[in-house]
Amino acid sequence: MKPIRMSALLHAAALAAGALLPLPAAVAQTGAAGSTAPLAHAAVPSLPELLERALASDPQVRVAQALLKASGNRVLQMRSRFAPVFAFQASHGQSADTDFGLPIDRRTERADATLRWNLYNGGTDEVELNAARREVDAALEDLNRAREEVSQNIAETAFELWRVDAQMVLAQQRLAAVRKLAQQVAVQAELGRLSDADLQQATASLVEAEIGVDQLQADRGGAIERLSILLREPVTAVQPLALPAVAGADVPASLRSARVRAEAARLRVRTLAAALAPRLDFDVRKRLSDRTNPASTSEQQRAWSVNLRWEIPLGGELVYRRDEVERRVEASEVEVERLELQLRAELVAIGPRIAGAERAVVLLDRQIEQLAAIVRAAELQFDAGRRTLQQLIQAHEARFVALQRRTDQHNRLQLTRLRQLMLTGGLMLALGQSPVASFGER
Repeated sequence: MKPIRMSALLHAAALAAGALLPLPAAVAQTGAAGSTAPLAHAAVPSLPELLERALASDPQVRVAQALLKASGNRVLQMRSRFAPVFAFQASHGQSADTDFGLPIDRRTERADATLRWNLYNGGTDEVELNAARREVDAALEDLNRAREEVSQNIAETAFELWRVDAQMVLAQQRLAAVRKLAQQVAVQAELGRLSDADLQQATASLVEAEIGVDQLQADRGGAIERLSILLREPVTAVQPLALPAVAGADVPASLRSARVRAEAARLRVRTLAAALAPRLDFDVRKRLSDRTNPASTSEQQRAWSVNLRWEIPLGGELVYRRDEVERRVEASEVEVERLELQLRAELVAIGPRIAGAERAVVLLDRQIEQLAAIVRAAELQFDAGRRTLQQLIQAHEARFVALQRRTDQHNRLQLTRLRQLMLTGGLMLALGQSPVASFGER
């Protein structure tokens, strides 16, 4: 007996399930709980505005901000060494003295003020000040690095959410089509026009479609929970964001920070002659009060002096200290070299991966068109009795699998571009954020 004509129903369901939308369009059709109801565009926050709030409160960014402020205070500390040092000293005591051969029990209450100014110390203060300024620049790049890492982590989770949403659209459309087909097969089986094997096949396909939707709903719930934790606020959906292609080559903040730290370490390397330079101080002392009883035979009320001090550690401390600084410079420069090699190696590998992913998307689009033609031919053959229901379902399943693969490949392409933007220093601008350009801006 010739089966009922299912071509119109199956063809419409296949077109709905196979309408391969770009990732943003697919996400826009998926609701907060994975439903196909369209989302209100104004109610769904964008990724840049979520990142703006998240970066302001993220612990990793706050740590980098605190270290940047500490580096700034270090500069102020080094700069203050060029100013005089004021000291106040007060003493209260009792002593047993001998004055002109006579024993005296003397009580002392004295207050002195001193102003000391270092005039020369071999340029140590200037070297430390310049190095501290470079460390501020390094701390600024560390802040940008922290912002980049947090943004990349949040963006990767958002892309996973969009991938699940895109597949949810396909899975729900597939479920609707299979459910209608199963209902029609059940009716025809009761009328004796289709066999029980066809009914069981349709029922099994329905169960498989339901399992696929349930699994995607669980995956979406996990992605939502993870994204909410990273953003530190509850979210149900995020407006999709298309990443731009890399326009120019730059370096990430981690490499910039390593380079600046190496420069700061190099500034601290001094010659042995500079390390052995004497120290020249200018002191001014003023007696504020003196209640010594009995009074001393001579009392100094005020004085000034220029003191030249030349200290040479005989144990070799200066030589070992200089060698330590040089080894630290060597380590920092090798770290820069390591980061540069790692960056170049990853960038070289990313280019072919992006090109391969783009080719895969094009090939999958072509395959989907071919499978669509196969599905149409299978429907006609099924109506003519030349194909079984199982063969027709297999043709639709093959097209659905190709659609899923295309969605996965598109998501993989976006994640690879995200990593490329991270390695070329353009991630923050691509995500709608501005890097911190100078200390005190944030």
